[in-house]
Amino acid sequence: MKQQSIILLLVLLVSGQAYAMDGAAAASIPPSCPRLAIINKSPFVGGSHKAVAIGDRGGILAIHTMNCAHNRTINRYVLHQTGKQIYHIRASNDSSRLYLCRHDGTFDIVDTQTGHIIKSTQLGSRELYDIALDEQNNMMLVGGEDGVLHMLDLQGNKLSECDNNRWVIESLALSVATKQAMVGLSNTCSYASAGAVVLFDCRQQTVQALPHAHSDWVTSVALSADGKKGFSAGYGFQMSQWDFSGKPTFQKVRNVTLCPSIVKLALAGDALCTTEDSGEMKIYDIRDFSVKFKHRKEGQDRMETGTFSSLTISDDAKVAAAALSDRKEPWLVDIR
Repeated sequence: MKQQSIILLLVLLVSGQAYAMDGAAAASIPPSCPRLAIINKSPFVGGSHKAVAIGDRGGILAIHTMNCAHNRTINRYVLHQTGKQIYHIRASNDSSRLYLCRHDGTFDIVDTQTGHIIKSTQLGSRELYDIALDEQNNMMLVGGEDGVLHMLDLQGNKLSECDNNRWVIESLALSVATKQAMVGLSNTCSYASAGAVVLFDCRQQTVQALPHAHSDWVTSVALSADGKKGFSAGYGFQMSQWDFSGKPTFQKVRNVTLCPSIVKLALAGDALCTTEDSGEMKIYDIRDFSVKFKHRKEGQDRMETGTFSSLTISDDAKVAAAALSDRKEPWLVDIR
């Protein structure tokens, strides 16, 4: 669909607060916000607030300023609106840019201060599902339905491509230390569905097959900062833990049972955040897989069961954000 005119509101994130030049709020956002990213601005003094970038199926990109402790939206402002669905968002470390995957193979870089699209790159014609950033080495990986792993610099210029033989790229996780990425894959044919995890070496531009750990789609992968530990999950009851300190090996995490559906993972230090279709968010300590945090709204604000389409956690493991594909508001949780 041809890009519609941009609705531009100047958003200033000063001391964690968001302002719009004309004071207009995004009151007409459709009831589906499937993709989000935590904007790493400083929280309010004496409070637990964060700014979150939201992309929904209507192609609206908005900034929400929220109170984590009470899970309430304080301010919501539209950055821009197009007719292209947003499938995933990542934020730069300094929060100055947002990187957007779209349903038609378009990859956009957005300036968060102005809402302008800095660069738009066409990466094929099919859905783009995930982004992994390596700002230290000026590169990022983008993948999606066509199975092509695209390497770009942070300005959006194409560097290389790697075809995964028609496997769909569902999820990406990149280690800056090792310059290797975990790639979660799915493959559907007329008689069966399958999933796999591979390692991509960004320096050598090579793909390493890993031991068979999943019999169905792998919907999410997570990788430690040092690249030595990884996790994968998807359509199945169990999670796999990977050891990349030597020859890659895996083991099933026996004391963690997951819903047999779309599972999302996010890792920060020793904190592994999970969301499942049961409507729960959990934080595990990966040293012993004890549950350190569990959140599910009760009563009037009960979190209804549904598909979690996005999950992210702050680097300090203090704030986690999740979104259900059929809910208007994001789910922002203060883990502290």
